[in-house]
Amino acid sequence: MKFEKHWQLAGWVMFAASGVFFTISAIKNGDWLGMGSAATWLIGVAFFLMGEREDAQ
Repeated sequence: MKFEKHWQLAGWVMFAASGVFFTISAIKNGDWLGMGSAATWLIGVAFFLMGEREDAQ
């Protein structure tokens, strides 16, 4: 069970990393819609990670 949680966390970290790269690309291109989408993505990932943290306790 603990091994599965490790892979779930790794997946969420990868989702967060993709959001960071998406944000960097949007900023570089001056894409306001992309920046909003990336911010929404990162906030959603943060909520899921907080839920995972609460489940672990």
